[in-house]
Amino acid sequence: MGKTKGIPGLLCAVLLAAAFAAPAPGRAQEASATEAQREQARELFRRGRELYQRGRTEEALEILRQAWELYPSWAVSNGMALCAEKLGRMEEALALYERSLAEGGASIPADQQGQIAQRIGELRRELRLGRLRVVTHPDGVALTLDGAPLGASPFEGNIPAGEHVIGLRLAGYEDAERPVTLAVGESRTVDVTLVARVETPAGPTGPTGPGGAGTRLAVESEPAGAAVLVDGEPVGTTPVPGAEVEPGEHVVRVEYGDRAWEDRVTMVEGGTTRLTVSLGGGVHQGWFWGIASTAVAAAAGAAGTGGYAWSLHDEYQTASPSRQDEIRPTGELMLDVADALWGVAGAAAIGALVLFFFTDFGEEPSGTIAVPEPVAPVGPDAAVMREPLRFGL
Repeated sequence: MGKTKGIPGLLCAVLLAAAFAAPAPGRAQEASATEAQREQARELFRRGRELYQRGRTEEALEILRQAWELYPSWAVSNGMALCAEKLGRMEEALALYERSLAEGGASIPADQQGQIAQRIGELRRELRLGRLRVVTHPDGVALTLDGAPLGASPFEGNIPAGEHVIGLRLAGYEDAERPVTLAVGESRTVDVTLVARVETPAGPTGPTGPGGAGTRLAVESEPAGAAVLVDGEPVGTTPVPGAEVEPGEHVVRVEYGDRAWEDRVTMVEGGTTRLTVSLGGGVHQGWFWGIASTAVAAAAGAAGTGGYAWSLHDEYQTASPSRQDEIRPTGELMLDVADALWGVAGAAAIGALVLFFFTDFGEEPSGTIAVPEPVAPVGPDAAVMREPLRFGL
């Protein structure tokens, strides 16, 4: 387990006003966040902070995740990082600290920026990691690290320190490799310009029949940025405007995170086959059901508590003065608790309703294939094939 020195001080330095004063950049859903979402996120943040301070770290992390899904903020990411680090999940903590800096940018107080940046450096050294950034021209190059898939360019992430080989591959360009050596805690950028592959014409130029024109595969996906593989070989990331593919049947796979679509696609010679894939995505349905369950539980608790308060009220009407003195504090407390629970139930219900529109309920990825018409033949027989059938002389 890594060090946790100085963590409580970091969390206490996170001020609620700074955390939610303005939307954190880079997340489209924040722009449409309602005031109800922001208020619910504030309440979840307060609750997560209290749980953390009471030593209930796992619960605090889960509550802060819910707050971040409602309203992403650098302060919430920072709190999640503190929880992950306290639980000994150092790689997760490192990723969350880095996300916190990216989300907050210049809006983070200078001293807090320094603390987070210092902890990022310490964790990279503890985990013996370096920071690698890969920039390519053009973008969308499939990258490997020592033969293992790394993602598509542009790429930036932590990798183990030491000597490595970066592989670069993109349809229509020559494959490339670049060696890189990273020291512990070091950051390095690799900038590569790929060389376009020059195809040698197989025959005379000019109009040709089937076999002479290029056969291409165009792929679009929702969300964009998915990796496209043909027969297991990467050809780029969506949108792919037109990758050259041999005519015939191929296995096409489109991947985005843990979501994937795969099918056999027949490429018509000389045409462009267009593929549109929906991979789903969005917020995991666990968040929706969790918040919806909270609304139901809070409403049930409010109903029960309120019912008990009203039973005390009825008893109060006929009780002796001494008994009334005993009943009054309990009844008032139960009414306050019921009001608070109704407030929580209402906020959770609104949150669940809003989250419903962003939730992935597990629909299977689907794809639509538009196959072009075969290329019309060119030559002496073409006129014969186009001649309408006639009867008689």
